[in-house]
Amino acid sequence: MKVFNSTLAAIGLAAFVFASCSDSTDTPNSGNGNSVVDVTTIGLTSSTPTGVFNYKNSTANARKFFGSRAAGDVTFITAMPTDIPQEPNLKQELQTGNSKDLVFTEGGINAYAIKNKNTVDLTGKRIKGVKIFVHGDATLIYDKSEGGNEIVLAKGAKIQYKGTGSMISATDKVYVTEASARIKSDNDIVIEGELYANWRGIGYESGKEQELRTGLGNTTTNAKGEKVVPTQNITFKNGSKAFIDGSLRAVNLNIEEGASVNATANILNATNVTVNGGLKFGGFLQAGNVTVNGTIDASSANTAIKVTGKLNMESGSSLTAHYVNVTNNEKDENNSVTKVGEAELNLKSGSNITISDGNVINVNNLNTDNASSGQITLAGNDAVAVIKADKFTNNGSDKIDAFATPGNNSVLLLQFTKCFNGNGEMPSAGDLDISASYLDYDKTTTGDVVKLINENHKKYGYKLTVDINAIKSNPKLDLVAAFNPSNKAMSASCIQNVGDYIYVSYHTNGKARKGGLEVLHFEGNQIKSDQEVQGTTGLDINHLLVDNNRVYVAGGEVNKGAIFAYVPLQNNILTTGDDAMKTYVLNATEHNKLDANSITKYGDHFVVASTRGFEDYDKDFNHIWFEDTEVKSVVTANDKVYSLVATGANTTGTIKEFNTTMFNNASKTYTTNGNVGPENGKNTIAVDGTDLYVCQGARGLVRYNSNGDKVWDYVVPTIQNEKSDKYGAVKGYCNGVAISGNYVFVVAGGYGVVVLDKATGKELCHRIAFNGKQENGKWKNGNSANYVTIGKDGYIFVAYGQSRVQVFKLTSTTK
Repeated sequence: MKVFNSTLAAIGLAAFVFASCSDSTDTPNSGNGNSVVDVTTIGLTSSTPTGVFNYKNSTANARKFFGSRAAGDVTFITAMPTDIPQEPNLKQELQTGNSKDLVFTEGGINAYAIKNKNTVDLTGKRIKGVKIFVHGDATLIYDKSEGGNEIVLAKGAKIQYKGTGSMISATDKVYVTEASARIKSDNDIVIEGELYANWRGIGYESGKEQELRTGLGNTTTNAKGEKVVPTQNITFKNGSKAFIDGSLRAVNLNIEEGASVNATANILNATNVTVNGGLKFGGFLQAGNVTVNGTIDASSANTAIKVTGKLNMESGSSLTAHYVNVTNNEKDENNSVTKVGEAELNLKSGSNITISDGNVINVNNLNTDNASSGQITLAGNDAVAVIKADKFTNNGSDKIDAFATPGNNSVLLLQFTKCFNGNGEMPSAGDLDISASYLDYDKTTTGDVVKLINENHKKYGYKLTVDINAIKSNPKLDLVAAFNPSNKAMSASCIQNVGDYIYVSYHTNGKARKGGLEVLHFEGNQIKSDQEVQGTTGLDINHLLVDNNRVYVAGGEVNKGAIFAYVPLQNNILTTGDDAMKTYVLNATEHNKLDANSITKYGDHFVVASTRGFEDYDKDFNHIWFEDTEVKSVVTANDKVYSLVATGANTTGTIKEFNTTMFNNASKTYTTNGNVGPENGKNTIAVDGTDLYVCQGARGLVRYNSNGDKVWDYVVPTIQNEKSDKYGAVKGYCNGVAISGNYVFVVAGGYGVVVLDKATGKELCHRIAFNGKQENGKWKNGNSANYVTIGKDGYIFVAYGQSRVQVFKLTSTTK
């Protein structure tokens, strides 16, 4: 080993340079000028970056639900009124041949009654501001209302409307007090006022006793002889209100903006349902097509939505549901699918479907414009839900924020048979850039997706058959937040967490070298951007270290080559200006041949791993260079410096331990188990106790004991697609490693972030992020997870290449 010593000093931008050389011994000496070094400064400019993505509820406001809305600001009536008009003693009895108008008169009798089994026809008469009590089995016929009326229907009573306008006018109120009462119309039904109907009970239809659930509109019989097929359209106009303890049947059900309808049972046999206002129900919604511009609340227990055509979630719409089925598959006598249908669930910007634990969405075609986040949101903590699609199409940006899992330890199980980004088909859901926490349903479970809660329909809806508690208890990487501004040229190389602050270094993959530094801070489950700093000349930073209110960096500068430098911090923010970065150039005459890879602090010395060996700086920044082959990484632990030395080629490396700053005199050395490569890879090391964890690139991660023996190794899975030109190659290189508790966290390039069991090295879970770039339907230069560190409260901070910064949390539950 050759040793070179130099003493550095700087006055302004000039430098006094002392050279050093080596002799045939391996002891430091005064040098012979073989290495020219200097000290200078680099100007830094600062800006406030954008591109923050927070995917979880803020712990500072734990009750806030991401993507949720207060039922679209719609207020639903949830019970029959307690102030239903009671028939007074002072009233007029209407006879069958009534020929007068019913108009409110001050001081007059304004209450009317139709006795049992009588029929009163008010066609052509005025009805305004009065109360009408229709007794058992009696019938009220009319063709218009001038408003202000209250009509109360008793057992078996009936309204027959013969007009073409609003059957219940804007200020009318109709009360159905018994399940056997009916409201019929010769034409389509329009409601502008208020309807309160108790249609739950036992009655007789077609001579058979059955449970009654509906009484609005006309129906005809189906193939089974059941009188359940609607023949009319029903419209609830702006300002109308309805509470129906029972079901609604309509050919076309239209709920206008400003209308509020609550049916406690079903919305059945509709061709089209259009909701611009608010609809709440407690059983099935069954329709050909459903268009939502307002709010549908299907949050009651055991509700279900079945659509055979299109379910369109328009901009600003909301739907809360347990089970959504948008399919029209052809099936055989065994109920097996013989032909997949073409039904569609379309998600538009600003729309939101909220599901919760144990819920399911099952569709033929799931299409999103991906123009807003949380178009499907899984609410709550420790929640598991299924989204199944025969075909998923993302028509927006490659980074998919349309799915959201804002709660802790919540995960979507995705089962997409075919996946498309625009017109480009992707191999699987795992090849999509989805920000929500998700797992592959087929790999995670073995059971059917759903089954009927009760085959006899005594209870509505469906439920999962898989053991979701097992899924909840398994470790999962939950994406909490990300920082990814528009400057895609920069690639995150290193990340460090100090208190609430995050410091990130950047390099580029190309010659532009638009590297730099960033300061973010993370608190309350949320990431915020503070500062983006770039050099007035091109920087390429590989590693950083925060110590004593300074950020130290190792890397390169486009004109000077390999550097060790620092920037002072003021109130946790980087200093900027013309002379902000104090820079020590490793070799000013051979800058294109050198690079600085890593930094560690050992006592009051800084040790830099470089492509030419070890660079040692004392507290006054006096410098000694110990020549070696490339030093990939250095770390301090147990009063020692541990290092990984490699030749630069894909061959075995050497682990060297030092207990002094004499880096030509290792206290222990041993050869790696397997190669270190490929060339120019990132190969960091970490120490836990006396064991060393070494990232060896394609070889994987190897854990060594204090004697240098392999304890276990982890190798990234290989590509199994025989048609791929990379068949048999690993899916990513192990670049960085961190240890916390019983877990080992590995960043493995294109394979993403991996969590291992520390005792066995077994993979527990992993997660991939992408850079959102495609060519010909395939990811171009797939993103690389480069560096990982564990911060306070167990948050996992990852420098993720061109995806910049990703923040994860390892979650599970024992519930």
